[in-house]
Amino acid sequence: MALLDQRRPYPRDESNPIPELDDAIHDQITSSCQTGDVSFVSGDYSGGAEALSDAMHCPDAIGNPFLHLRLGQCQFELGNVDLAADELTRAFAIEGEVIFATEDPKYMRFLGTKINMGANGGPSTSGKPWWRFW
Repeated sequence: MALLDQRRPYPRDESNPIPELDDAIHDQITSSCQTGDVSFVSGDYSGGAEALSDAMHCPDAIGNPFLHLRLGQCQFELGNVDLAADELTRAFAIEGEVIFATEDPKYMRFLGTKINMGANGGPSTSGKPWWRFW
């Protein structure tokens, strides 16, 4: 869970009157992520999607590649292909194919059907950028 240990340093002044809240938020994200990860690994994709979706409502959770990866995998297994594509694309955009290195190759193959990827699994360098939707 090292990917979750990236707290944003907030100043301890009037812009952040309750610095202890940072720890509570981090603990909530970590707890939801762990629950979602265990649920995914054990095959409870619905429970995993619920826990990981809850984590995404916490400040600073959006943009965490591991959260996006696991949520995308849960959505894929539940048959929610549009949601899966969205989350897996976010994980890929942030970390590249390295985040998929220890995962089942079916997720990377699926993502390859949704975004324009190059021959090595990375973004294509020809035509419009792989991340551009317009």
